[in-house]
This record gives sequence, structure tokens and C-alpha cells, in this order.
Amino acid sequence: YSRRGELPDAEDVNPYTDHQDVQYLRAGNPDLKPEETDSFEFGYLYETTPRSLDLTAYYRRTQNGVTDITTVLSPDVTLTTKQNLLSSRSGGLEFAASGHLLPKLDYVVSGNLYYRQIDANTVGADTRSNVSYSAKTILNFKPTATDTLQLIGNFTGKRITPQGYNDPVSTYNLGYSHQLRGDLTLVATVSDLLNSQKTHSHIQTAALTGDVYRHQQGRVAYVGLTYLIGSTKKPKAGDFQYDGG
Repeated sequence: YSRRGELPDAEDVNPYTDHQDVQYLRAGNPDLKPEETDSFEFGYLYETTPRSLDLTAYYRRTQNGVTDITTVLSPDVTLTTKQNLLSSRSGGLEFAASGHLLPKLDYVVSGNLYYRQIDANTVGADTRSNVSYSAKTILNFKPTATDTLQLIGNFTGKRITPQGYNDPVSTYNLGYSHQLRGDLTLVATVSDLLNSQKTHSHIQTAALTGDVYRHQQGRVAYVGLTYLIGSTKKPKAGDFQYDGG
């Protein structure tokens, strides 16, 4: 059992309006209360070379959770600010596993499968709930002792909000490393490989129905050299891990 308190971010309590464009305004809320979470967890860990499995079943109850609320200022202008929820509850299973699929191909998988319920009466919305997930997968292919090809996938399921929901999102990053010598490594990476880092938010209230699309321009290809100075320990090719997400 644990009890955790978390203060709002500085940006969340900044009362000044940010004009992202003439129709979509954002502002913080200086009256936000600290978020408080009670958590009950039960864990299980299994380890044997080269496999491992970590499972955690949990139930969490949060008071004063911080969320986005959008209001209509005029027929073509909205304001999004921060508000405290009355409470939220979630329960589910967090997991992490690693091992080998083939002699030269290993994996690391982690994620969270959960049920969440939010009580948004304090912000003028009804109680809402859904079942969703988040996950991350890492595949490492090591054709030689000095080469590693890595693919990382990040996945997020449908997420409810007090005023609607967000569509699922998935992104992929690719990386390659080649150890030229003990202290020098060639690294090449591509972030957001499929150009899929997009969010689609649905807002459905009595006063407002709308859709918000955001597309993060994060596709970047990088080639570089990593040189270690003053280290007597030689890095292993398997130590390489790239995550551009």
C-alpha cells in the first residue's frame, strides 16, 4: 500500500492565456489542488536466464486528479484550461517480460491492461469508464557480436476524458548500431518510422461537439558516432537502446 501526493506542474497553474491560434486558447488554473493517490498492489516476479516475467495487479484511487476542460468563449473561440476531478479509480495488471525469440533475436515487452472510471461531476460532466491498455515492445536483432538492429513500438489504447475520449495511438522507432572498436560506435536511427505520431481528441458536451487533431512532426533520421573518453570498460553491442518516442 502507498499514498502519494503530487503538486500540479508550473505550467498547469499559470493563469495567463496562451494564444496557440486565434480560435484555440489555453490557460492554467492557479486554484488547482494537489493530486492524491492511494494505491494497493500485489506483485509477482519470475526470473531465469534468459527469461523474466514481472506482474503487478493494482487498484488505485485518486482525488483531485488534474484534467483538461474546454469551454466555449464565442461561436468560434474555445478555451482549454485545467481543473480538478472529484475522483478517479483504476484497476488492472501491469506486466514486463523479456527473453529470446531466436538465438539472435531478443525481446522486451511491458504494458498495462486496466479499467478506469472518472467522476467528473465537479467539472459538469458525468461519470465515465472504459477498459484500455498501453504497451511498449522492443525487438533486438544481433546478427554479429558488433551489430544490433532495434525496433521499438509504443502503443496506447482509447483514453477517456471528462468531455469525450482520445483515439488509440501507435508509433515505431528504428535504430542500428555498429561497434567499430572498443570506444567507438556508429549509430543510425529513424524516429516515428511510419509517421503515425498523431492524436485525435473527441469533445462531446451539451455546449460543444468537436474534434482536435494534432500531428507531431517528429520524423527524424540521425547518423552519428559515439566515442567514449576515459572509460576502461568496453560497451557491448547489446547495450544499445534507442527510443525516440
